[in-house]
Amino acid sequence: RNISTTNINLSNDYIIAAVLPEIQVTESGLYEIEVELYESINIGEKLIWLAMPKNHEPSEDDLIAEFYDETGQEIFTVPENHLITVSAWFNKGVIYLPVIAVKSEK
Repeated sequence: RNISTTNINLSNDYIIAAVLPEIQVTESGLYEIEVELYESINIGEKLIWLAMPKNHEPSEDDLIAEFYDETGQEIFTVPENHLITVSAWFNKGVIYLPVIAVKSEK
């Protein structure tokens, strides 16, 4: 069973933590995006970034970002306040459906 959210298909291994607006990148490069994760996501869950071209099934190969807390410290799990900055690489001329997901370590 796949979960479909605005053309995003995730297997049951992933839970969507945030869906960002569709992005059309005019210049390739590293972008920083401030994000508030859904409150329903558990603190301490491992953060996984899935940014993929439109209508593309996300995979582990799409891990293209780093996560930071408000102090600029790199983090790897959902912080208590659910606020993060994502630093991600995007390629020019591609429409992305940016999704932040979590994958339980269970």
